[in-house]
Amino acid sequence: FDADVTLARNGALLRAVFSDSKVKIVLSPKEQTLQMNLEAHGWQPPIGPRLEFNDLALTAVIDSQRATVTGFEGRLGRGTVKGVAKVSWGGDIRAEGEFSLTRGELGQLLPMFVNDFSATGNLDANATYALRSNTLATLFANPRVDANFTAERGVLNNVDIVRGIQQASSRDGVRGGSTKFDVLAGSLQVSANRYSYRQLRLASGPMSATGSFDVMPDGELSGRISAEIGSKSVIVARGTLNLSGTLKTPVLKP
Repeated sequence: FDADVTLARNGALLRAVFSDSKVKIVLSPKEQTLQMNLEAHGWQPPIGPRLEFNDLALTAVIDSQRATVTGFEGRLGRGTVKGVAKVSWGGDIRAEGEFSLTRGELGQLLPMFVNDFSATGNLDANATYALRSNTLATLFANPRVDANFTAERGVLNNVDIVRGIQQASSRDGVRGGSTKFDVLAGSLQVSANRYSYRQLRLASGPMSATGSFDVMPDGELSGRISAEIGSKSVIVARGTLNLSGTLKTPVLKP
C-alpha cells in the first residue's frame, strides 16, 4: 500500500488513506470510533473464497473490539451483491452477516468456490453466514451458511437427469451429459464443510424434478432425485434416481 496519514498537532489521527492500484481505504475518527470507507475495482480480498469483485464499496465503523459493516455493495460474477456484517475480536474472531446476490452468472461464480463442477445460468440468492476462529488466516475454514437460491435459464454440466430416467434399468448408472433447466431453486446449508442442498425443484420443458443431496468435504455425493417427463395429463416416464460419485464424476442410478 501507499499511505497518506494526517495527524493533529497533539498526534491524534485526522485522516489516513491506504491505496494501491485496485483498492483505496480511508480511515477517519468518528467520536470514539474509526469510520472506514473502502472502494475497490478488480479486487480479490486477501482471505476467504477466491472472490474477485469487479467493483466494491464498503462502509464500516470500527472500535477497539468490533467492526460493524453498515453496508457493502459490489459487482460479482456479473451480478450485484449487497449486505451487512459484524466482526468482533478479543478472544476468538467472530464474523456474521447477510447478503443478497442478484443476476449473478453461475459460470463465473462457481470457479471461485469449486473446480470440479460447472454450470451456467442467472442466479439470485439470499444468505446469512457465521464465521469463528482463533486466527484471521483460518476464519473461513469452517463457515456456517444458510441460503435460498433461484437460478434461471441454465445448464448443469456432467449430469443428465433425462437420460437417467430413460435408462433407469442400467446397473452401472448414467455418467456425463448435461441437464438444461428453465428454473432451479432450493436451499443450501453449509456446516462442517458439508454442503446440504434441500427442497430442490427443477423445471426443464416437459421434465420436472425434485430432490436433495449432500456434498461431503472430500467431494463425495449422496442424495436422491425424483423426476418425471410429460405433461399434467400424460406422464411419459418417471422415476427416482440415487445420486452418488463425486462432484467431478456424478453418477445417477435407479
